[in-house]
Amino acid sequence: MAKAFLGKFGDELVTIEDGRLKMRNTATNETREGDFSEVRVLKDAVKKEPGEDELFVFDEKHQNLLPNASDAECMHYFVTKTNDGKEGIYDEDGNRITENKYDSVEAVYCGIDFRDVKDVFMVKNGDFYGLVGCNGLEIVSPVYDSITFWEEYEVATAKIGTKFRLLLANGRTIHLPDGYKSVESIAPDIAKVMVESDAEERYGVINKYGELIIPCNYIEVSYDCRVGIWVTGEKGKVGIVDKTGQFIILDVFDEIMFSDIRNIFITMREGLTGRFSKDGIQIVPTIYDSIRNSYMPDSDIIDGFIVNDEFRFGLYDIEGHLIVNPKYDLIHHRTRPFGDCWLAEINGKKVVVNNEGTEIGKRYRDISLIKGRTDYVKVKEFLSWRYMDKEGNEVNKI
Repeated sequence: MAKAFLGKFGDELVTIEDGRLKMRNTATNETREGDFSEVRVLKDAVKKEPGEDELFVFDEKHQNLLPNASDAECMHYFVTKTNDGKEGIYDEDGNRITENKYDSVEAVYCGIDFRDVKDVFMVKNGDFYGLVGCNGLEIVSPVYDSITFWEEYEVATAKIGTKFRLLLANGRTIHLPDGYKSVESIAPDIAKVMVESDAEERYGVINKYGELIIPCNYIEVSYDCRVGIWVTGEKGKVGIVDKTGQFIILDVFDEIMFSDIRNIFITMREGLTGRFSKDGIQIVPTIYDSIRNSYMPDSDIIDGFIVNDEFRFGLYDIEGHLIVNPKYDLIHHRTRPFGDCWLAEINGKKVVVNNEGTEIGKRYRDISLIKGRTDYVKVKEFLSWRYMDKEGNEVNKI
C-alpha cells in the first residue's frame, strides 16, 4: 500500500493511501476519504502570501507525493482535484466546503466579510468566474468574465461581455453605464474608468456607488492618499481633485509636486513656480523664477518664502502675505538678525529687514550676527565695527 503523509490541519491528520485522500480526526477518530489526483494549499490573497499555492501531485500510480508537505499544518484551506479535473474545497479541520464541481478554485480571501461571509473563494467554471463563501454557498454565480476586488474588499468589479457591474459587500449590485472599457480601483472607495473618444483613451473617476465624480476628459488620472486625485488634461495640464470631484488645485499647471516634509504643493507653469497649501490655498502665485524656503532660526520649520523675479528677491510669509516686493539682490534665508528679521543685500550694501518688510537702520557695507545675542548685530560702514539694536540705534559698545 503506497502511503504518504500530507500534514496536520487542526485536529485532522491527512494522508494519501493508494491515491485516496484520508482525513482522520484525532479527537473523534472519524475518518473521511475520497479519490483525488491533486491536492494544493490555498494562499491567502488578502495577506498576499508569497509564492504559488503549495501543490501536492500524485503520479500515474498514485505512489509519489511531491513536494514534501512539511509546512502543511499552517494552511487554512486546501483544494482537491478529482480525476475528471473538477476541484473542491476543504477547510483545515477536514470539513468539505464544496463538492468537486468547479474547473478551478483560484484564490481565497480570508476575513473580508463580503456579503456577510468571512472567507470568500474565487472559483471558475469554463471561462467564467464566481464567488463562493466558506459556508459552501455561491455568493456570486460563475457567470462573469472577470471579478476584481477593490482595496479593502468592500467592492468588486465584475465584467460580463462589454458591461461592468459593481458588487458591493452589503449585497447590492450596481450596473454601470455602457461605454466603459475598463474599471480599475485606485483607492478603497474610488475607481478609474476609461472610455474611448475619437479612438483616444480618456479617463475619469467613479465612486463605489458607480457615480461619476470626475468626467472622462483626462488622458490620465491617479490617486495619492496624501493629497487626492491627480488629473492630467489633453494639453498635459495637471490638477488635483478631491473625492467629491471638487478641484483642490485647478488643472492649469505644467507640473505639480507635493512635499511631504513641508506639506505644500510646488506648482510649475511656463517655467515659473508657485506654492499652494495642502488645502489648495494659494500661498505664493506661480509667477516667480524660483522660490526658496525661509526657516525659523536654528530650525527646519518654514516661516516664509524667498522669491526670485529676474534676480530680484522678495519675501512672503507662511500664510501667503507679501512682505517685500522683489527688489533685493539677495536675501539670506538662514541668517536671521534679531531672530525674526532677514539679512538682505542691495547695491553692494547689507540691510536688516523685519517681518513687516521695513528696513531697520541704515544700509551698511557689512552686517554680522553676534553669537548668542539677539538684541544687537555688528555693523560696519567704514573701518570699525559698531553695534545696532532692534530699533536701528547704533552704539560703540554693548
